[in-house]
Amino acid sequence: MFQEGFNQSYKNYLVLRGFDPSANPLIILKRAIIDSWLEPGFHNFWRVWNPGIGHLLYRLYLLMGGNHIRLIAALLVFMFCGLIHDEIVMLIFRRPFCAFTVAFTLFGILALLNRSLESILNQKRWPRLLNAVINISFLAGSIYSAVQLQMYIFP
Repeated sequence: MFQEGFNQSYKNYLVLRGFDPSANPLIILKRAIIDSWLEPGFHNFWRVWNPGIGHLLYRLYLLMGGNHIRLIAALLVFMFCGLIHDEIVMLIFRRPFCAFTVAFTLFGILALLNRSLESILNQKRWPRLLNAVINISFLAGSIYSAVQLQMYIFP
């Protein structure tokens, strides 16, 4: 019973994110891993990237009141993802680590800012390659900043 409800919830999530749930899983994987970089807007990149984990995070977002406090819930979900990544690194290397929390917080801020400017920027009209460059630049810049902070705090 639970499995059926979860499967239906996942299918609904795929439709919400623009996927065809009846499509071959390889087509879904291609869009999530390859085509997501071309999405117009950093916020759209995150909506398409990794739909499996995205579904679980979307449920967490709703649990945190995402329909009522969207900005706070979205930022908390990004921070939670960073914390989980940091915890894994700390378990493996047995030393303090905060770079992922910082990077994911920056990802969240950039995604929310990009979404709020969506109507002004109109990135859907931009060349897809330009959107990819922007999305990769946002990721790289956030990661670089987070690693620099990590090295400063925990040399």
